[in-house]
Amino acid sequence: MQQGESFLCTFSCVFFDLSEIADEGGEGVRSRRASWREPARLPVVLVVEDNPDVRRLLVLYLRGRYEVVEAATGEEAFRIVQERPVDAILMDINLPGDWSGLDAARAIRALPGMAHVPIIAQTAYAALFDEQQVLAAGCSYYMNKPIYRHELLSVLERFLSHP
Repeated sequence: MQQGESFLCTFSCVFFDLSEIADEGGEGVRSRRASWREPARLPVVLVVEDNPDVRRLLVLYLRGRYEVVEAATGEEAFRIVQERPVDAILMDINLPGDWSGLDAARAIRALPGMAHVPIIAQTAYAALFDEQQVLAAGCSYYMNKPIYRHELLSVLERFLSHP
């Protein structure tokens, strides 16, 4: 590393609540009793996007506010939601493979426990897709690309704050 260069480190930490103080033996001796407190869990967002550059940008938009899981195809997204819980899905409509994003949304909606999970559809080909068609496939909301950070965060906040 050269002088003037920088790097990024990420550390995991455990939180303790040291605010509880007990008087031991009535002699004024005080001890701190630490109680374990789990850090708040970040909501999990599954980003389904075949373009690696767009996927990376979306991950950057969400980093720090959400735990992000990535998929490049509808089939991969379907497998992921069967293996782990997610709080929201950002679904590209135009995906490679046998399933479009709409096919994946329909399949995911049919899974037990997935009826309440918001699926936010996104596409660069807005002229090819009717919003009603997207909503009928089980998507909760429809966004045209390019996706702007403030818009995406606002939509996610709206859906995740009102389950």
